[in-house]
Amino acid sequence: MSSGHAKWVGFIPVAVVLAAGIILVTAQAPGQGAMPPRFPIVRDWSHRYLAYGNASFRAATLSQLQRDPRLAAAWVQRNVIGALASASAPGRQPWRRDSVTLKRDWAVSLGDVDTSSPVPKEHFPAMWGASFTNPDCANDFVVFGIRAGSATGQANIVAFNNLYTTCSAPVPKTMWAYYVGDDDNTPDVVRTSPVLSLDGKEVAFVENRNKGNGGAYFHVLKWVAGQGTIGIPATPGPGGSSVRSVQYSTAGNQRSSPFVDYWNNVAFVGADDGKLYAIWPVFNNSGGFNVASTVVNSNRYLTSPVMDPGANRIFVSDGNTLYCYSYGGSFSLAGSYSIGTTDTEAVQDAALVDVDRQRVFWFARQGSSSALVIETDYSCRNVTTASIGQNSTTVIRAGAFDDTHYSSGGASGNLYVCGKRGSSEHPALYMFPFSNGVWQNNSPTTSNKIANAAGECSPLTTFKGGDNQDRLFLGFSGTNQVQMWNIPISGSSDAPDATAGLYNGGSAGIIVDNRSSTAEASNIYFQTALASSACAENGTNKVCAVKLTQSGLQ
Repeated sequence: MSSGHAKWVGFIPVAVVLAAGIILVTAQAPGQGAMPPRFPIVRDWSHRYLAYGNASFRAATLSQLQRDPRLAAAWVQRNVIGALASASAPGRQPWRRDSVTLKRDWAVSLGDVDTSSPVPKEHFPAMWGASFTNPDCANDFVVFGIRAGSATGQANIVAFNNLYTTCSAPVPKTMWAYYVGDDDNTPDVVRTSPVLSLDGKEVAFVENRNKGNGGAYFHVLKWVAGQGTIGIPATPGPGGSSVRSVQYSTAGNQRSSPFVDYWNNVAFVGADDGKLYAIWPVFNNSGGFNVASTVVNSNRYLTSPVMDPGANRIFVSDGNTLYCYSYGGSFSLAGSYSIGTTDTEAVQDAALVDVDRQRVFWFARQGSSSALVIETDYSCRNVTTASIGQNSTTVIRAGAFDDTHYSSGGASGNLYVCGKRGSSEHPALYMFPFSNGVWQNNSPTTSNKIANAAGECSPLTTFKGGDNQDRLFLGFSGTNQVQMWNIPISGSSDAPDATAGLYNGGSAGIIVDNRSSTAEASNIYFQTALASSACAENGTNKVCAVKLTQSGLQ
């Protein structure tokens, strides 16, 4: 495609652009098979960390659109679906800045869960939905990995459908639940985030057998609806279900989620041995796996790797050094940067990749004198840093961009980060602006109080809803809350616009589903970090899978 043609893409009519987006669901990517006939929602942790704005789509060639379905999906969700959602309810006003409590639609126990340590805050569920704007009770589902507290008596991966309160009872419903592991009477836990195939029929995830000294296993599960419950899980095999598995490391995996390059059908994932792995083929296959690896830093816990498939760059950290790799059948180090701290776990969350600007943001609880946001280029060079308060003993999770940043192609807008203020590690919401595409790192526009309590934030999640209100969501362990902030945040005296709780330990990673003005079509999903009384409605006090409405829409 010529450069003139690439520029023209940004100006074609909505109907034609939508057709261009549907390339991803009618074309065939290697290893993925035929795509579904509609443009579905596929949301997992990787969509949160690989930040595509409008500039990426305007500059994209046809091959680039096919190369990463996250690119077209992000553009269609932000532009086409947003326009359709607004047109469907032109008289609806944005959610008012009032103090409210988020409506909890459901909180379901995840059963016998290993509570020896909290769920990693970077643990996200994954969602597949049949449509961006219309909820589907039968076909929309959310997948949760479970830190199983027992062996074969407890599911370690589960999916729920019947997600919406307008669906017929029960709401939600267990769509399927499996135990994937061995039978040595040690719990085989899923600590990191699952990833879905584009058609939703398969789930890739990592099982951690370190309690039984069994290492880390990569699984691809082909599920069948109706098989298993959390308490009585199915074993893949009967009825058309199956699982393909490989032990890719003799060490465990505490925090590295797999990132799938859909076009090449390769998953990238770390392990506690300090190695970065490539595993293929991932989806739509029945045979075994190939595994390649490179040593990042021996015996260090690695973060989740994030890849820009268009640039063929992978970004990962060992805790206090940042690494930029390329991959073409083998790994090649493009560059690295040490953040200058003796804390070997200063960086624990994945990098936030600003694709439009070809820049990467990393988040560290300790630097030379303060907690830091670090910006690098795609070779881990040309470094810029910003202080976000005092050095911290709790983890600094990944920030998020507002809709203005995405829409402007990185020229303007803001980066929001949960940092530490004062001398007591109380959290604050820092807002750093961009001007003419340059990050203004010298001082944040505002620094808003999240709570008068010490604790850890979840990764931040931003999303512009069907009412055209841009929102920011976070969980905070110090108050056992989930908070919603309306964007823009006008000053340092602003407070959360809505809160939800009590969710013991706050939330892990938060995903959103639809952009729609239809009631029940716009929600957030997360897992509680600790056992929560929110599950008491199920007769237990367990770790919960939770769904809340995005705003006050009923």
